Amino acid sequence: MKKIPPRFKLMFTIVSLLSFALVSQVPQFQKRSDSRSPSADESIDGRSPENLISVKVLKVSDGDTLTVELLRPEVKQNNSKFYSNKERVRLIGVDAPEKSQAVWGLKAKEYLKGKVNGKVVQLEADVRARDQYGRMLAYVYLDKELVNESLIRDGLAMVYTMPPNVSKVERLTKAQDVAKKNKLGIWGNESPLAEIPSEYRRKHRNKSQRE
Repeated sequence: MKKIPPRFKLMFTIVSLLSFALVSQVPQFQKRSDSRSPSADESIDGRSPENLISVKVLKVSDGDTLTVELLRPEVKQNNSKFYSNKERVRLIGVDAPEKSQAVWGLKAKEYLKGKVNGKVVQLEADVRARDQYGRMLAYVYLDKELVNESLIRDGLAMVYTMPPNVSKVERLTKAQDVAKKNKLGIWGNESPLAEIPSEYRRKHRNKSQRE
């Protein structure tokens, strides 16, 4: 039987060591892949990044209406929901007291202003893009906070359901239940809101028409 030359033994040993090293690294690589941090393209808090549009809040008109500006004007070319770089936005599922409704209208406006005015927020649309006044309809996020929900949970507004934009109605209703249970804001005992905003608007609209 012929003896294996030393140089072949050496080559065999080197190849075996390299193969072992490569195989031993596979589980470590897979572990790192599985435990990586979410990338910018992945879902954040249940929201898909492709459905979010970043804007800067320029003005707060009242407790549920904003004026915003696109941070990237080129988005308008690829998104039919935007008519211009500046838009008025009505918060979906929220009805804040009117500014003329005693103290609560002003409080709702100041609450929203303090939370988002001058800041960058993200807008998320629902089924219907605009209301009868041409305003964009959106859920507004400040980082991971759903501002629509915060307004209701803290007692500065109530749930206002307008189908087909009802994707978050259950979440908003739970927030309202919390505010009612804790008697916050418009649900408090000391100075509760005398009239729901929609009824207040209807009466004053009819009054203006009669006059």
